[in-house]
Amino acid sequence: TVQVRQQPAGTRVFVDGVALIRPNLFGDSTVHLADSSGAIRVINTVQGNIFQGDSIRVAGTVAMRDGQTVVTDPTIYRLGLGTAPIARLLTPGEVASALGGVLDAAFVRVGGSGSGVTVKDTTTAGNGDFRAVVWDGTDSVTVVLDADLGFSQTAINLWAPGATVDVRGLLVPEGGVWVLKPRSAADITQP
Repeated sequence: TVQVRQQPAGTRVFVDGVALIRPNLFGDSTVHLADSSGAIRVINTVQGNIFQGDSIRVAGTVAMRDGQTVVTDPTIYRLGLGTAPIARLLTPGEVASALGGVLDAAFVRVGGSGSGVTVKDTTTAGNGDFRAVVWDGTDSVTVVLDADLGFSQTAINLWAPGATVDVRGLLVPEGGVWVLKPRSAADITQP
């Protein structure tokens, strides 16, 4: 993925990796793909037989979206079952900046140090997404529970201000910062 990110927009590329989510998980056509060098978003995906953890090969065109390099208009080949990456433990500040964009689209974790992070504030967006700002006493990041995932009220109740959580998810750029999007309720625990 690092080599793909170095190519100019319009370049045709092939990239192999593990699908971090299936298409349409977040109500769009995006697949997050990770290899040993990093992660990248693959957009405008129309194939539905790709699942989280699949080893895939993507043929597509380099483009820019939300200020980040992506692969668009892909043809995806399923190679078999891959090895899912382990979420990288980061601070809320590192998540919000995606380490200067280097970790765009990556699978990360915040609060996994054993003590978790504290819910500072919550809101529900106009599109039904539940949003929570979590912090470690120094920095904060927004966690988005995507409405398309159908999070239960039980899962949402974990997010009362002052509660402590441990969250894994994917980094998605939003307005110059990154938000953390869990892939399911299994990505959220209370330490």
